Amino acid sequence: MEVIKIQERIKACRKELEYLATELKNPGKMVAGAIIQRYTVCGKVGCRCLSGQRHGPYPALSCPNGQVVYLNRKLHASITPYVERYQAFQRHLSQWRKLIRELDELLSNFRNDQLLDLETVKNQINQRRQ
Repeated sequence: MEVIKIQERIKACRKELEYLATELKNPGKMVAGAIIQRYTVCGKVGCRCLSGQRHGPYPALSCPNGQVVYLNRKLHASITPYVERYQAFQRHLSQWRKLIRELDELLSNFRNDQLLDLETVKNQINQRRQ
């Protein structure tokens, strides 16, 4: 990659990182997990759910540790903004990490493009002496 293109991409990455830093530094209170919709089977004899037509959907919080907590309407409404904040934070953090990896690769490429081998340096020195 050309040095100018590398420098332009580094500049763009830095700008994206600045934006992400503002998003990540003060996310507010969060609840880890995701709101999901669950369907259940009650198991009563003759109920429609036993033939495949399950009850639901019921909102639930799926936690990172694998726990699933059913949410009543009031709790569902109040917890949703906290879960959305958590998911936004996680997306921004993922983007941050991806940009850091890209910057690392760009800087390595930039360094490698600027490296001279020993023979080239010796030849330049010898040409100056003549």
